[in-house]
Amino acid sequence: MNSSSKLLLFDYDGTIVNSELAILNGIKYALNYFNCSIPTDEVLRNNIGKPLLPLFAEYTGNLDPNFHNKILETYRSWYMEASQKEEINDHLYPNAYDVINDLFNDGYILGIATNKSRSGLLEGLERHKLLKFFSCLKTVHDTKPKPEPDMGLEIISEMKVIKNNVLMIGDTINDALMSKNCDIKFIGVNWGFNDKEVLMKNLVPNSTDDLIVDKSLLLENNFDNLNAIDWDKGCYVGQEITARMKYRALLKKQVYSLEIVKGEININDDIILDEINYGKVISKVNQYILCMLKIELVEKTLNNKENFEINNSIILKIL
Repeated sequence: MNSSSKLLLFDYDGTIVNSELAILNGIKYALNYFNCSIPTDEVLRNNIGKPLLPLFAEYTGNLDPNFHNKILETYRSWYMEASQKEEINDHLYPNAYDVINDLFNDGYILGIATNKSRSGLLEGLERHKLLKFFSCLKTVHDTKPKPEPDMGLEIISEMKVIKNNVLMIGDTINDALMSKNCDIKFIGVNWGFNDKEVLMKNLVPNSTDDLIVDKSLLLENNFDNLNAIDWDKGCYVGQEITARMKYRALLKKQVYSLEIVKGEININDDIILDEINYGKVISKVNQYILCMLKIELVEKTLNNKENFEINNSIILKIL
């Protein structure tokens, strides 16, 4: 490899393969085997992609690491046995094989960084005929799990590429945070396992729902903090205005994640405090909202407040 090579890092579950049902069934089997209570499907689904050992500690309330390891081994044994019997109910997302094949043929180096076990990853890649495309694989058996940067940094080192030529593609907040911790670019897919509430709480806008074509600006929507803007190269629509906003300190408003503590507020409602308009709501999921607010006003009056009241009746909290 050389420094000009381009590396694409993929997450696996929820990005390449829809393995939700298989993972949930395996976790339920393992917890039930040890007579542990089973969380709801929603809780299990939102935790897909996180390391399993601390999750089993959380689910069981048991403090014994040996007990967590027994549950984990039971889960992995179930998964591998189900795979051998061809009972794993997972499938590639639409066009996943063709996209990966095309990227490989176009000369990109392809790697995978996943919190899955190595045996589970290899079994899945072989079953879906994808293993031949990937030059480097990192799992929880190889190094620290995401969102720690180790997986990404080790692949970058082994493939001998520079960070500016690396892009991470994933579906969860752990993928986004690993990318940020590695100082590499990130693209989030809007299928997969982290629901919109989780992403919203972590200031990750959903481009298809939260952004307006030809109007939304990258810096206002947290793209820089997500490491989704390349300041060294490239040519894209809006590049000049994006650079001008950054280097001339022209950013006047940006997106904030807030929790509705009391009251009701809806998309496009104004955020008014002491008769001053701070901005408006641009997106909402359950009790969480994304708001485009004036930075100066937020920094002057809201940053030191745990909760604040707007419109005489609604109490909000900046996350």
